[in-house]
Amino acid sequence: MSCSVCAGYSSYNCPVCGEEVRMTECPDCKGGGIRYFAFDTRQRVFKKVTELAYMILPPDEDEAKGMGMRWCQGSVERCPTCKGEGEIPEDY
Repeated sequence: MSCSVCAGYSSYNCPVCGEEVRMTECPDCKGGGIRYFAFDTRQRVFKKVTELAYMILPPDEDEAKGMGMRWCQGSVERCPTCKGEGEIPEDY
């Protein structure tokens, strides 16, 4: 008798009878699930940075200019590759 979920079709991807999917760290967010961006106050562009670099930057443009700095904290967004999970299937 075949599986009640996949009926024997595509059993590789079936959550009941298929093999367990091996996961690997997301290459875009390095497993964090979140991407951080810094804002360049002169060129008016965003650049992807690490979490540590983001935390060190001043929180807004006014404070950055007051401190004589060019960069400030930009946006924080969920990683579109892993959808915030931090890992993706190995054969993605």
